[in-house]
Amino acid sequence: SEGTVYTLPANVSRIEEYAFYGDGELREIRIPEGVTEIGDLCFSGDNYLVSLTLPDGLAELSYGALESCYSLLDFDLPKGLKTIGEGALQAIFYLTHLTIPAGVTDIEQMNFLMMHGLEEVSVAEGSTSFTYDAENGLLMTADKARLLHCFFHLAPQKEIILPEGMKTIDPFAFHYDVTVEKIVLPEGAETIGLLAFGICPKLTEIVIPQSVTAIGTVEGQAGSGSITSFAQNVLVTPEGSPAWDWAQKTGVTVKAPETNE
Repeated sequence: SEGTVYTLPANVSRIEEYAFYGDGELREIRIPEGVTEIGDLCFSGDNYLVSLTLPDGLAELSYGALESCYSLLDFDLPKGLKTIGEGALQAIFYLTHLTIPAGVTDIEQMNFLMMHGLEEVSVAEGSTSFTYDAENGLLMTADKARLLHCFFHLAPQKEIILPEGMKTIDPFAFHYDVTVEKIVLPEGAETIGLLAFGICPKLTEIVIPQSVTAIGTVEGQAGSGSITSFAQNVLVTPEGSPAWDWAQKTGVTVKAPETNE
């Protein structure tokens, strides 16, 4: 019934996989201290869940833990969190604030997609693993070698020049960026994830250096999945580069840089 609250009993240390999966009644769930493990997809699809309290001692958000908790609004990541599993934070439409705790050392791929209700994103002071570039909405590893996600609606840009030293762009990193027109990858970049530039309707130039060799990948596995959605998403890369050859094989529009023509 509306307003239903569930508080987990004491003396429970683990919540099994799918424990609250797809629940259609609970509006608030409180998980007390002492719970040190939650199973995969534990709260996934709880479309009516508005408030969730997880214990600060929880070290890992498991695979898909909060995926598609569309209505979740009152929620903070546990302060003791160290790992955010694949897809644990995805399609949480109405969450307004997200702070990555300082102790988080591992964030797996496929997170942050479809979190367009966010009004503020930050990385807690003291983190040595991740950083957030608020000017461009970029969540990256602290060394800027990996781009996890672009929160484009918080920092709309027509042109984004990714920082030197970036090696990897995660799958869906710019997905649904409706403002960007040009993205420039630095020399030395190596990997572009699956649909990294998917559904970017105004994107006309993606400048890709010779160094990029893995395109359309998930979790670093070799693959040839799409990275764009529209014909106007043009790759600009040296003729004969791995990206050029990939575009020729997959039918993606490609051209050489003007300086190389």
